[in-house]
Amino acid sequence: MNEQPLLDRFIHYLIVIRLLSPNTVDAYARDLKDLLVTDIDPLTCDGDAILSHLEALHTSGVNPRSLARKLSAFRAFFGFLLNEHLRRTNPTDELRIRFAHPRLPKQISTHWIDTLLTTPDPSTHLGIRDRAILETLYATGLRVSELVTLRLFDLHLERGFLQCIGKGNKQRLVPLGKRAIRCVQQYLTSARPQLVGPRTRDAVFLNRFGNPLSRIAIWRLVRKHAIAAGAPQSIHPHMLRHSFATHLVANGADLRAVQEMLGHASISTTEIYTHVARERMKHIIAAHHPRAHTESE
Repeated sequence: MNEQPLLDRFIHYLIVIRLLSPNTVDAYARDLKDLLVTDIDPLTCDGDAILSHLEALHTSGVNPRSLARKLSAFRAFFGFLLNEHLRRTNPTDELRIRFAHPRLPKQISTHWIDTLLTTPDPSTHLGIRDRAILETLYATGLRVSELVTLRLFDLHLERGFLQCIGKGNKQRLVPLGKRAIRCVQQYLTSARPQLVGPRTRDAVFLNRFGNPLSRIAIWRLVRKHAIAAGAPQSIHPHMLRHSFATHLVANGADLRAVQEMLGHASISTTEIYTHVARERMKHIIAAHHPRAHTESE
């Protein structure tokens, strides 16, 4: 069997049908190449063969997160084979990686969120812009890639929401809180006009030259203000997304609603934040409850 044409068709399927990002497509292709060079026949193998392959990788030192990604790649591949009528069943349907323990996402306490959001200097155009960016990230849980691609017509501030394009080129609506709306409105009226250049188009957040901010620029911006705020940990933009979700779940938000706002394809991805909330409560009790460290009676 010649695997390369099959692999090429699978990659085409991921791009055109599944609409996956280039990074995900590359990772899935690498994972599949590793599978195809083994003795496993993708057209006839069963779930035990796939599980044995993953367990061998685990024994050799491959970390649980990579194993979980590989399993996702294999699920997509066997789904493709079903779609192409090359198989009748998907051998990964019932597989679960028992040794894969997801790393809990890091989040920021509400105290440090408040401190971080008030760090930018409101007397400067860039300070007004930075405050609007930080408020938007925390108020919406947007990914950095979604923030930097926002256009003016994506903002519906009078109706209290924005729209963005997430993974898989899927559009979603995300509500904005009143504080974030005020900060974005202030940026649009008083700061953005000062940043507009001759080649500026409709990107919402601009750099000092009138060009759209890059993902790297957002990362640097967040880290700069976190350092200025004296935050006790290294803070990056994705932690604002994690904090948005964790704080919602901890305060009783419906998990399905959080899933929609984050743009997760599966509720299982969102469920990690219930574990984060529980761990946070454990730490609070351990640190503050007067009988947390006493022996049981």
